[in-house]
Amino acid sequence: MKNPRLISSPSDLLIAIPFLLGFTPSSSIVVVSIKDQIVEMTMRSDFPPEIKYSEVAEELLAQLGAHKAQEILLVAYLPPELDFDAHFLKELFIDLNKSIPVRDFVAVSGDRWRSLSCIDDECCPIQGRALPEISTSLLAVEEVAAGNPMPLQSEEELIASIAFTPSPWDEGFTEAIDQHWNYLQSLGQKDCSKAGVVSLLKLISEFSAKGYVQERELVVEVFAALADIQVRDFAIGAHGQELLLTHWSMWRWLLRMAPEQSVAPVSSIFAILSYERGDGALAHRALDRALANDSQYSLALLLRRTFSAGWPPEAFSKMRAELHPKISDEILGAA
Repeated sequence: MKNPRLISSPSDLLIAIPFLLGFTPSSSIVVVSIKDQIVEMTMRSDFPPEIKYSEVAEELLAQLGAHKAQEILLVAYLPPELDFDAHFLKELFIDLNKSIPVRDFVAVSGDRWRSLSCIDDECCPIQGRALPEISTSLLAVEEVAAGNPMPLQSEEELIASIAFTPSPWDEGFTEAIDQHWNYLQSLGQKDCSKAGVVSLLKLISEFSAKGYVQERELVVEVFAALADIQVRDFAIGAHGQELLLTHWSMWRWLLRMAPEQSVAPVSSIFAILSYERGDGALAHRALDRALANDSQYSLALLLRRTFSAGWPPEAFSKMRAELHPKISDEILGAA
C-alpha cells in the first residue's frame, strides 16, 4: 500500500492496516505514525509477554523518536487472555500520550473492536463493534485497481508467498548456474558485467511481454550474473517508476525458484522493490530469507538497518534515479 489516503475513522484504520502490512495481524501491537496528515510509517511487533508490559511504551517511543511523527494511531490485536478493559492497555495509552499525541487507540479482540480513546458508550459500546469487512471496502477496490494484492490472512502466509517452490527446472539447475558463472568470469570483469546485464535485459523484456520466461538458459544466465555486484546493482535500478509492479512480479517469480547460491541477491533486490512499493512487511520478510541464506550478505544487512530506520520509500526512488544511469554507463558505455 503506497501513499495511503488520510485515515479518518477507526474503521478506516482497521481496513488499512492489513494493506499496510500485507497481512492481517494477530496478537500484535501496530503503530501507524502520521506526519503532515498522511501515513508515514507502520510498525508491528508481537504482543509482549506480561513481564514485558512496562517496557512497551518506552520501546515504541524510542522507535518513533527518529521519525519525528506528529501523532500516532495505535491498534492492539489482543491475545485471547486479554479483553478491552485490560489495565495494561490503559497504562500504555497514558504513557504514549504523554510524549506524542495518540489520535486513536483501538483494541481488537476476536472479531470485534473498540476505540479506547472514545468515552461515548453509544459510539463505542463496551462489548465493541463487529470488524469492518475488508473485501468490500473502498480501499480494497482502490488497491486492487492499482494492481496491489489483497492482504494475506496471516504473517505465515506472507512468508510462504516468497518461499522456494519446486520447479521442473530444478534438476541440474545449480550446476548450470555455476558453469555459466565460470564462463562469465573467464571474460574478465568488464565483459562479465556487460554480458550479465545483456542477459538481464533480455529476461526483463520477455517477462514484461509474457509474465513469465520460457527459456531456462536465460534464467540460468541471470542467476549466474547476479553473483557480479555490478550486475546486481544495475538490476536494483533497472525498472523505472512506471515498471515497478512488473519488475516486482518478475523478481518474486525468480525468488520462488532461486537456488541457494542466488537467494541472497534476488531476495535483496525483491526487498528493495517491495519497500519502494510501500510494502515494508514483505520487504523485511524478504531480508529474513536473504540473511537466512547468507547471514553476512552486506546489501541485506545495509537494507535491514535502512528499513528499520524508517527511510521513506521515495528516498529509494530518488536514489535509484540518480545512480542507475551512472551504473548503466559504466557497464554498457555512454549512449
